[in-house]
Amino acid sequence: MVGSSIGLGLLFILLGIFLVLRNRLLTPINRVTQSMSQLAEGDVDVQLPTHGHVDEIGTMIKAISVFKSNALTIVNQGEELKLATRKAQESEQMKSEFLASMSHEIRTPMNGVLGMLSLLERTQLDSDQQHFARTATSSAQLLLGLINDILDFSKIEAGKLDIEEIEFDLLELLESATDLMGLQAESQGNQLILDIHQLSHQRVKGDPLRIQQIINNLLSNAVKFTRDGSVTITASMDPIESENNQYLCQVSLCDTGIGIPQDKIGKLFSAFTQLDASTTRQFGGTGLGLAIVKKLCELMGGDVTVTSEVGVGSEFICSFVLEGVERVQADRTLHRLYGRRVMLLEINEPLRSVLETQLMSWGMHVFLPNRDSVQVDYFIANSDTVGSQGSEWWAAYAVYMRPSTTSILMIQSLGESAQQAQVDAYYGCPVCCVTAPVLPSHMLQALILLEQGEVVEPVKAPVQASINEVNDTQRSIRATGKTTKILLAEDNLINQELVLTFLKNLEIEIDVADNGDVALSMLRQDKQYGLILMDCQMPVLDGYAATRHIRNDVELVHYHTVPIIAMTANAMAGDREKCFEAGMSDYVSKPVSSDQLLKVIQQWWGSRTHECKPLT
Repeated sequence: MVGSSIGLGLLFILLGIFLVLRNRLLTPINRVTQSMSQLAEGDVDVQLPTHGHVDEIGTMIKAISVFKSNALTIVNQGEELKLATRKAQESEQMKSEFLASMSHEIRTPMNGVLGMLSLLERTQLDSDQQHFARTATSSAQLLLGLINDILDFSKIEAGKLDIEEIEFDLLELLESATDLMGLQAESQGNQLILDIHQLSHQRVKGDPLRIQQIINNLLSNAVKFTRDGSVTITASMDPIESENNQYLCQVSLCDTGIGIPQDKIGKLFSAFTQLDASTTRQFGGTGLGLAIVKKLCELMGGDVTVTSEVGVGSEFICSFVLEGVERVQADRTLHRLYGRRVMLLEINEPLRSVLETQLMSWGMHVFLPNRDSVQVDYFIANSDTVGSQGSEWWAAYAVYMRPSTTSILMIQSLGESAQQAQVDAYYGCPVCCVTAPVLPSHMLQALILLEQGEVVEPVKAPVQASINEVNDTQRSIRATGKTTKILLAEDNLINQELVLTFLKNLEIEIDVADNGDVALSMLRQDKQYGLILMDCQMPVLDGYAATRHIRNDVELVHYHTVPIIAMTANAMAGDREKCFEAGMSDYVSKPVSSDQLLKVIQQWWGSRTHECKPLT
């Protein structure tokens, strides 16, 4: 009995210990475990158990309470972040819509202003009126450039500026940019020099529009801040290691201008920054250009750097990655110049060094007077030196001439009339002129012509299409023999008048619709339209919707393949793609020039396909 009583007592004692442990240890642990599971599932509102009786359990509950508080804070911050992100996205969308609207609203009247001024300049004006018209055009173009800078900067900041990858001729781009600045450079007494002998590829893939924008901006600055000096553009290409057919193209623009103080260089690439207020007053500008240049270079895998010394000049080097497509090819007639001797007469540095290097790359031997005593095949000299010094020039350099075989290549200024006929008569030798700035292609063409014994007018590519060239384009369009009409869908009365005036000499009937709905009605009633010029932003029915109807409506099946040219003031990222997605064939951005409009019409006139092949 005693043993049984002792065993029963021990059992009760153990049961009591178990109940105590369960109440004070196991139950709190289970509650803590359950709370942790709920927290892990994201339930931050879970009720934690009260403080346990065991110190370790109480400490655990306190730690979990802190964890819950932190989790609740994180959840709240996450909600706040989501709200802030949504507001930022809405703000960005509003900003983009505002910029798109402003682009359209500003470009529409600018199209009328520049278009009407171009028409005015073609009329009979006296000298004062011509001056007023040119000044107004220059001011309007400056305003348009400012608008474009602001839009580009906004698109870059918003990450909405796309970089294209298309094939283009890099040499042609560099020569075009140099030629474009020739008149301004000459008016300020500057010598503009292009050195391209280090370029390995002529045809490349990249974004020619943005590269030209970069070079034009840097070149314009170099010319603007230089007086009676020189600006040298040097281009080179270096292969990128481990990258298949990728090259880093560097373009250096070195001037002998006013220079930049060292403590100001760091601010150059900041938006809306000028060196000081006096710079803005004297030279103008917003300070946006270099900021855009840097952003564009970075978007194309490169950068822009600058070194400068006050009173000596500056050198900007921009770089960008290009894909090589076709290496620089030797001209088929270049073999004619191999081994020929040429002497550079009274040509100053740095042009002399650049010409010497370029001529040697063509296989020619280059000599200088007073350094070399040889008879040569060609003289290259400034036209003012050759034409003005007469007998003195002949006496000085006749010793270097081969009788009846030496030719003279003269470099003349833009505004200078051709002198080769009078020089030819005076010296009795073939003469040809190239117009400054001296471009490699012009120099080569002139030398080949002299080698062939031909004497021609000055070799010079036009900066802008002349009236005669525009008329040639008009005749070319008329020569196609097409008798169909053009439909112009445009709501702005001034732009209607402008386009009608641009195209009045085409001898093609042009009908006008002031919105997309009217355009559709006219197309349903008339099957004679061979091309449609479509504004995108119009009341009642916009150009995008009208184009979709034209491409898809059964009753308009006759026009499912007619060329539709978007002629719009929209210039934001994606606008071009939006036009093509709607079914348009090509895209021209306002302000539209007459030659631009004629070229795009000529390209598409008579076509019966709307597949996009934009004019480049």
